[in-house]
Amino acid sequence: MWKAEGFDDCVIGTVLVPGESRRRILYDAEMCIESIQDRSGGDCTYDEAEEYFEYNVLGSILKDGPAYVWTMSIETIEAIEGFDQGISEDMAEGPAWPDPSGKTDVN
Repeated sequence: MWKAEGFDDCVIGTVLVPGESRRRILYDAEMCIESIQDRSGGDCTYDEAEEYFEYNVLGSILKDGPAYVWTMSIETIEAIEGFDQGISEDMAEGPAWPDPSGKTDVN
């Protein structure tokens, strides 16, 4: 498993991504951003730490690299513009994740 250097205190578990054979280390993104801000000794704002995280951490993710999660309530998620409002009837009948082989008929 790949790990993000300097963020051991931000690990919240592992995640198995559908279609992949091994787990990834799972980090709390907010904790990572706060860690960057703390390490700056108060020299950067939350927004600056978030920008650093997005460019230098997320921007350097390798295939099979660590995963990051932003925890939020379902109400917050549903309020995000463009969020799909649940499982459609079409999806309820088929697999929840695309088949990595590219096949559309999995039966």
